[in-house]
Amino acid sequence: MKFGLLKFLLVILNSTFTELYGRLIRRLPFLRSITFENIPLSKIHKRAFISQPEKINFLHNDFQSIPIHAFEARLQNITLSGQKISKITNRTGSEIAKKAPRLMKINLRENEISLIEPNAFVNLQNLEILDLGANKLMKLNFHPGKVTDL
Repeated sequence: MKFGLLKFLLVILNSTFTELYGRLIRRLPFLRSITFENIPLSKIHKRAFISQPEKINFLHNDFQSIPIHAFEARLQNITLSGQKISKITNRTGSEIAKKAPRLMKINLRENEISLIEPNAFVNLQNLEILDLGANKLMKLNFHPGKVTDL
């Protein structure tokens, strides 16, 4: 009997932890998607996602800036919706591009973003979709790189 490639989804809801420590999510080689929802999560330590999922959803947590350590090589899709993120710097974009070269979609909906530095997304070569809806942006003053859907 042959089995196809197994893909797993992990969903963590309404918990009370505030940090994800290194090597917390490991030994799950078939893990493809993780969701953290309604958790006062505000910090991610290096190597928290050793299993390197393709999709990570952070929904209504407490991030005040983009958690760089959430980005790993296989990541293609990240949602950081309902956070407290207020700006995106060129440096943040550059670090994301180095850590997650396959990234195709970033959802930053429902944050407090009022500033995006001009070259924040330039180095994200595979980025196709950037969702900035329901933020505090007054104007778009940045180069979207190769983004095809804003």
